[in-house]
Amino acid sequence: MQTSFAKTVLPLLIMCLLSITAFSQNSLKGKVVDSSENKKLQHAIVALIDLSDTTLYRSWRTDAQGNFSLTEIPKGHYQLMISYPKMADFLQTIPVDANTHLDLGNINMLSEAKLMEEVIVTAGKAIRMKGDTLEYTADSFAVRQGANVEALLKRLPGIQVTRNGQLLSNGQEIRKMLVDGEEFFTDDPRFAMQYLKAHAVDKVQVYDRKSDESMLTGFDDGQKTKTMNLKLKDGYNKGYFGRLATGASGEGQYRYEGMIGAFQKRKRMGVYGIAAKTMDRFPGFGMTSRIGGGGIMTIIDDGIMGSFSSADHDRVDGGYGGAGIPSTVNGGAHFSDKFSKGKNAVTSSYNYSNYRGNGWSGSTSYTKLTDSTSILDDQHFADNGNGTSHMVNASVQFNPDSASQINIRLDGGIGNNETLRETNSSSVNQHGMQVNSSDMDERARSEEKKFNTSISYFRKLKKIKSSLSFQFDQLYGNSEKDNNLLSVNKFYNPGVGSEETQTLDRLQAKKDNYQSYGGRLKFTSRLIKGVVTQLEYGMKSRMASSRFNTLNGSAGKYEDKVDSLSNNYDLTTLTQIIGGGIQLDKKGFSLVMGANTYLSGYRQTDVDNNKTRSRNFTNLAPYLRSEYRLTNSSSVSLGYNGKTIQPTLDQIQPLQRSSNLLFIQEGNPDLAPGFTHAGGFHYNLSLAKKNLFITIGPAFSISTRTITNSTVYDAQNRRVSKYVNVDGLPSYSGNINITKTWRKSGWNTGGRVSYSKSGFYLLQNNQQYRSNSSSWNFSGDLGYRLNEDLSFRLSSGVNLNNGTSTLSSAAVTRTLTHFHNVSMDGVLPGDIEFRTDFSANFNPSNNSFAKSIDVFTWNAGFSRKFLKNKELMVSLQAYDLLNNNTGYKRTVDGLNWSEQNGFVLKRYFMLTVSWDFAGSL
Repeated sequence: MQTSFAKTVLPLLIMCLLSITAFSQNSLKGKVVDSSENKKLQHAIVALIDLSDTTLYRSWRTDAQGNFSLTEIPKGHYQLMISYPKMADFLQTIPVDANTHLDLGNINMLSEAKLMEEVIVTAGKAIRMKGDTLEYTADSFAVRQGANVEALLKRLPGIQVTRNGQLLSNGQEIRKMLVDGEEFFTDDPRFAMQYLKAHAVDKVQVYDRKSDESMLTGFDDGQKTKTMNLKLKDGYNKGYFGRLATGASGEGQYRYEGMIGAFQKRKRMGVYGIAAKTMDRFPGFGMTSRIGGGGIMTIIDDGIMGSFSSADHDRVDGGYGGAGIPSTVNGGAHFSDKFSKGKNAVTSSYNYSNYRGNGWSGSTSYTKLTDSTSILDDQHFADNGNGTSHMVNASVQFNPDSASQINIRLDGGIGNNETLRETNSSSVNQHGMQVNSSDMDERARSEEKKFNTSISYFRKLKKIKSSLSFQFDQLYGNSEKDNNLLSVNKFYNPGVGSEETQTLDRLQAKKDNYQSYGGRLKFTSRLIKGVVTQLEYGMKSRMASSRFNTLNGSAGKYEDKVDSLSNNYDLTTLTQIIGGGIQLDKKGFSLVMGANTYLSGYRQTDVDNNKTRSRNFTNLAPYLRSEYRLTNSSSVSLGYNGKTIQPTLDQIQPLQRSSNLLFIQEGNPDLAPGFTHAGGFHYNLSLAKKNLFITIGPAFSISTRTITNSTVYDAQNRRVSKYVNVDGLPSYSGNINITKTWRKSGWNTGGRVSYSKSGFYLLQNNQQYRSNSSSWNFSGDLGYRLNEDLSFRLSSGVNLNNGTSTLSSAAVTRTLTHFHNVSMDGVLPGDIEFRTDFSANFNPSNNSFAKSIDVFTWNAGFSRKFLKNKELMVSLQAYDLLNNNTGYKRTVDGLNWSEQNGFVLKRYFMLTVSWDFAGSL
């Protein structure tokens, strides 16, 4: 680790020191005051703009007395800009040389109201960088009357809205969207994109948002989310909006939607409902399920996982995982408010989901066992299922005083589902002779309940320039699952012509219950200017029970318990965390490093055999993060983290839940913990003035003592698999992303290149093989927009994959696939809007697949808006006009290949009438 530090961090420190010595010993200072009230303005933003290229050299905030001071400014001409809420910006041009020592004294700020009285108007730029924030002026990008925010975002250089609604900034996904700095019902970008009108937006800001804890404590925990903030124009921060829509195809497909919401400053309330039967399995659910905010985060990952463990504490089982077209219903309500001048807040929401669906899917897979043996598996599934879930959450935030904050959050839910599945499978050997077949009818039922609580407290200790934060979490879960299985399995011995038949009729019943309690205390201190330290201690206790019983059936009754396939146990765990870190900040350079140590132990009791197993272990998680701002428009960053990977309880003592006679899983109590090293580098360049954006990001990871399976196959393709430790192979990846816009001509383009290489060890029939795969991905797009009446975009990509294996008879697998998409939208005479897109996906034949699979899909639609404000729209959409859509997919590695197919919806038409309404309150 010391070698890694010397190679990565010391060069950056040297660069920083060299840059400091190059600066001249000059100074600039002043005091910002309110001219009307003679009030000192704390936290005013002071920015120094280099006039040679109009980029921001540096920005900072005034102290409690309104003072600011800056030294060591490079020689040049600058514009000083000072901003404060509800005050007009202060601008002054300042020349700087080696001997400049400028004291501006009191800088009197004018209120915006006073400025309007004096009729002073300042024009802004369409795009500019403000510190780490890329800001667009919305009115500089024209859209049609009645357009929503999504239409506006499609006009912004560097911003892309994909066909499935994903929002990207220079190739990076924007995961959170805020309105005036607050969640707008939900932080999912798709919500505001659809329901807010473009004409209400003043500014669009894109930045990397730190976690709430980082913003409170000042210690960077490495958690950043690409975020977009929409700043509304004056007078648009209160109003109502909604949508009523109905659509049908005449062939069984439909979509009905209702939504109404109201907001007034910080108060939000609304209800929604969506019912649909299309290929979208959860229409609107991904967007609306985040209404009210995310779920409770686990404060301590104890590294101990079992069959009863839930990694998703804020969701319950109730979703559709089968094939085909589900009929879905989603609905809910939301209320949130901030009061006491924004100091206190309350949020609550409810979400409902229901589905019913049926369909089919299939797969074929090839497995190379040894130089002379292989297996070809063929499977077909038919599904029929239904499920329901209810989720509620509520949170309260209040600030007793200016130095403290308390947050309380509750969430919970119930869910159930039922699935009927028919499975037909068979296997043939390398000679094309059948070795087994299986027919199974399965009925699975489940019910799940969850309830979680989180309480956090934050306190500033101003006298010692420190802060104290504490979080307490409680998690509770209960689930019951029953699985009825009737199967007929046949095994063939081609050499002697014999046949063996086994019939199974079984019920597997499982009941799990878990509850955990945990607390985490963090002390953050700013020792000296630019140095922040953090110490933490946490403890988590978990109690769980699992009752899993397999019963043989006879005459419709299930009373004969199968001990070898049953396992009932109780589990108690205790985990403690001790950690610390230090953060250094100096003139555009930051460095964060530290480590957490997890001391964990568990006690597992086998209830059936009255046996107890105990184990104690230590997890180590070091981390290092560094960032250096080269200029106002470019930066580099690097990071490293390590993590101990403990075996799961199922891997040490697996539960044999499956009645599949073709597969048996064995545990290994001698498994050792593994360790994963991961790191990466990131370069970012944002030239807002030139509308040019570039990112470069290589990364790596490598694991020791990776847990994998050692599998033994017999002649009938019956598999016995056991968990073992092997050292992993390194993996590498990297990408380059470039976007460029020429606003005057209307053209924009982008290009992406990515590479990845990975490998793993495969243990089959007591032989170890190494499998490696690598891939190159090249893609690019070219777009053109003529005002708001016509736009065009062409996208293409090529994927090159290569797989190798140490198995001597395994062929080198090389695959090439490429895709092309062209889309166009615009306005025809009669104010009729149109949109069309054509996609071509090519899967040429290769040494693994003798047949080429090429898929062409063409979608088109026409719409017209009515009423004075263009709120009523009638649209006709055509999907898969060529009737060529398919659910076919291929995968290849160095040894094996597989292909999957499934039911998809082919050509259909949808006529929709929608009313999008909005107004002021």
